[in-house]
Amino acid sequence: MRDANDRGYECLMLSDCTGATDYGNYLAALKMIKMQGGVFGSVADSQALIEAIT
Repeated sequence: MRDANDRGYECLMLSDCTGATDYGNYLAALKMIKMQGGVFGSVADSQALIEAIT
């Protein structure tokens, strides 16, 4: 995701479609994406995406 962001893509992480072996790492990854006003992208859940595109 960071590489895509560096290449100019607008990134969206679907929080309920990803995970990690450690829940703390999962939460930290979501926090990093949103830090500094979403410097690496945005985070939403799949329901919000479905509602946005329908």
